Amino acid sequence: MERMTRWFAPWLVLMMALLSAQAARASDLPDFTALVKQAAPGVVNISTTSTVSASDDPFGQQDVPEIFRRFFGDQMPPMPGAPSGEEERKSLGSGFIIRSDGYILTNAHVVKNADKIMVRLNDRRDFRPSCGLRPAH
Repeated sequence: MERMTRWFAPWLVLMMALLSAQAARASDLPDFTALVKQAAPGVVNISTTSTVSASDDPFGQQDVPEIFRRFFGDQMPPMPGAPSGEEERKSLGSGFIIRSDGYILTNAHVVKNADKIMVRLNDRRDFRPSCGLRPAH
């Protein structure tokens, strides 16, 4: 029993030191609840809808996997049972209101080639944007 106590005691002391150091570090973190309450009204959800040709792009907007490229090149034959014609794709992203007149900043890929764009505010109100896209300079 004494042998076990000699082995266990140093580990116990080490664990307690690590836990107290961890607790001290956690107390140095900012209060994220206040940060979220402050920033949330400026964060928006952006949902887009676009129409794409289903037969032209069997892998969506992804590259053709290497194993298939070895046999078919960059042009894949139509997959059996794959939809033909046009299909509707939906996408989600986020953005930030950066001006009091409602100007929203987001990444270009969020809205690229979108036919329809909807913006949802933190209070669940939905809006359609009234202006076009402007690339960053």
